[in-house]
Parts: sequence; C-alpha cells; structure tokens
Amino acid sequence: MSRVLAFDFGASTGRAILAEYKNGKLSYNEVHRFDNNLVEKDGLLCWDFDYLLNEVKKAIDMCENVDSLAFDTWGVDYGMLDKDGKLTRHKHRGALRAADHLYAAFHRTYISRHMNQVHK
Repeated sequence: MSRVLAFDFGASTGRAILAEYKNGKLSYNEVHRFDNNLVEKDGLLCWDFDYLLNEVKKAIDMCENVDSLAFDTWGVDYGMLDKDGKLTRHKHRGALRAADHLYAAFHRTYISRHMNQVHK
C-alpha cells in the first residue's frame, strides 16, 4: 500500500487529500480544508505563508504513515529564498496589486454566476 497526502492551494481555499493505492485500486478522501486568504504587503497581495504552513502541519498530523507529500499551486506564485533556503519574502500571488486582485475576483464571480445560469 502507498499513501500520498496531496495539497491543493486554490485562489481562496486549500485542501488536503489523502490518496491510497492498495491492491491495484486508488482511493482518495479530503481530510482537511482551509482558507487561503491573501494579505497585502507593500502593495502586493501575498499568501499568509505561516498560516498555510500551519494548515499543512495540521493535515499531516491527521494522517498516519504517509509515504509522500505533494503540492499543487498556481504557476505564477512564488517566494524568495535566501542562500540557506529560508523564506525571505512573502509568497506572492502572481505579483498582483490589490486593485488587480479585486477586479479578478469580480470577474471570476460574474463568470461563475453567468455560467451557472446558462447551464441550468
């Protein structure tokens, strides 16, 4: 049996999913869900890295005998590390300014509502 704890960091929430491969079958269950609220720092929207790391630790504590961890996030997110591998700057959400993020959130909400009406 193989067990992988996978983390999916979305635009406003995150989740941890435990996947198990046993006897040729794959099963998976969500074991933890958490908010992914952005904080503004120097005019940029950033991930609250300390909070997210704490949520990762919570999910790990909820599971036993995990063989591996996996992380999925947006391709435009990044964090700055020093020569020792320590985070020196907050993780940025695509370096968006606050006003850009508000526009993007409005656009996502509008599109989501519109698509729900179209598909009813």
